Amino acid sequence: MSHQEIISSHFKGAKVNLIGQGAFGQVYSVQDHQNKKLAVKVVDNKYEKEGWREFNHPNLLKYFTARHFHLGNYSYLCCEFVGENLRQYRKRFNTIDERAVWELIKQMHSALDKLKTLFLIHRDVKLDNILVRDGPGFQLVLCDFGLAKSELSTCQVSTAGTRAFMAPELQRDRKIGFEQAKKVDIYSLGRTVIHFVLGEEFLKYTNESASSLLRRVENCGIKNRKLLDLIQGMILEDPLKRFSIEEIGMLLELRNYSQSDSTTIQQYVNNSRPTQSNSTTIQQHSSSQSRKKTPIKDVPNRKNCGITKQVSNRRNVPLLLLAGCLIGGTFLALGHASKQHQNKVR
Repeated sequence: MSHQEIISSHFKGAKVNLIGQGAFGQVYSVQDHQNKKLAVKVVDNKYEKEGWREFNHPNLLKYFTARHFHLGNYSYLCCEFVGENLRQYRKRFNTIDERAVWELIKQMHSALDKLKTLFLIHRDVKLDNILVRDGPGFQLVLCDFGLAKSELSTCQVSTAGTRAFMAPELQRDRKIGFEQAKKVDIYSLGRTVIHFVLGEEFLKYTNESASSLLRRVENCGIKNRKLLDLIQGMILEDPLKRFSIEEIGMLLELRNYSQSDSTTIQQYVNNSRPTQSNSTTIQQHSSSQSRKKTPIKDVPNRKNCGITKQVSNRRNVPLLLLAGCLIGGTFLALGHASKQHQNKVR
């Protein structure tokens, strides 16, 4: 029997369709007898199942372990049916606004932080493995834990993952220790963010230096210095200098605290989702004026803007950026407290 027939038989004649195929097997959609739609991933038993467990987190794909079943050399893993992946979603737009980039970093940081508490390293973060939930909003879900590895299972991590997003330490060494491995997902996330900004053009430039990629990101309209520095800190080749999950969390917290725009990113994404009759460009929503963005392929060449010089000279980017954000956050907190005190006196 084929996998499709086995799944249909297991769910008592349910409608089964092949919806994807990857390195670890096929993925099928299933409409069960309760009219509930779910996905079934078929994987060879030789792959470790450490990553395919139930996660109680909005940005991690939910597996229903009680519904998993096994037959012969294969396991049939049942999980929620979400929607298209972020790479497919990105292809429908010409340009990406800064706030959508912040939201990608924020949600994937939350997912990776949860995995860290479970002593798991994903090892294959990329747009193909990030799903966009159906419905309103822009909720992202990290999936495909086929390469996920427990820190407690062994003292080493073998090389695996998609090479264009793989951390340099994994490309250099066949096996690395877990202290280094803790930051491999950060590097992959940084490269994924660049792919999200540049679109499919990114695949032409995967061998370029970090400074060159950052210039391309800036040329696509990403001008926020803090955002550029954050991306830079995630793709540093030296894992000792690269941002940690905790450092990224601190920067995101400080950014949220100092955010002056009352429009949330969630509201922004809801407003900028395209329709069939709408422009296929994610752009900033403004009631006072609308600004037309130039498609990525038409962006003219611009000067360096000093990024190369900054990248080569700022060896301590993470520490300097964190220090600046902490000082700025302190002043904002003091100002806020003073304003509250004045209001009470009045």
